[in-house]
Amino acid sequence: MKEKIDKIIGGLNELWVKNKAEILAPIEIKFKENPIELNFASEFYKPNKKDRKQCGVYVFYARFRPEAFTKEDFEKLWHSSEKEKTIRSPAFIKSRFKYKGKGKWHVIYVGKSEKVLNRLWEHVEHPEDTHTYSLKLRVHQALTSNSDLAYNYYSIGEYNKNNIAGIKFLIQNIESELRNTLSPWIGKQ
Repeated sequence: MKEKIDKIIGGLNELWVKNKAEILAPIEIKFKENPIELNFASEFYKPNKKDRKQCGVYVFYARFRPEAFTKEDFEKLWHSSEKEKTIRSPAFIKSRFKYKGKGKWHVIYVGKSEKVLNRLWEHVEHPEDTHTYSLKLRVHQALTSNSDLAYNYYSIGEYNKNNIAGIKFLIQNIESELRNTLSPWIGKQ
C-alpha cells in the first residue's frame, strides 16, 4: 500500500515540477497588477454561498508614507499595543523585511484557501477575540491608519468533492512558490 501511495504522490510532484512555471505565470502577472485597495470606512465584501466555493491564493500589500521606514517601524505598527501582541495573528518575520521606498506596495502576507473570498473577509474583519488565526487587519489600527492596505487574489476555480484533494495539493504548492518569490513580511517562516 505504501508503494502505491508513494507512486501517486511522486506522480503529483512530478506533474507539479513539469507545469509550475506555466501555472504560476498568470498568477504572478495578476499580483503585479494594481492591488485592490481596502477601505476601512466600510465592511469588506462578505461572500455569498456561490462565491464561497472559489479556491485560490491571495496576497495582502501595504504602502507606507515615510521615505525611511525600518523593521522597528513596521513592528511598532503591527503590534502597537500590548493588546495587539496577544491577538492570534501571524508573526512578523524580520529577516524578510525589505523596504522599497515611499509609495511602493510591499507584500506583507501570502495565503491560500479552499474558500478564498471568505478567507479574505476573515483576514480583514475578524475581531480580536476570534480564535481563528488571521491578520485581523481592522484590529491593527496603527497599521490601518499609517499605511494604505490592499489585496489581490487568484481563483483557480470551484472545489467539489471530486477535486478537493487535487485543489489542496495545487494551492499549497502555489502558495509555497509565491512565499519564496514574494517574501512576505508576515507569516510562515
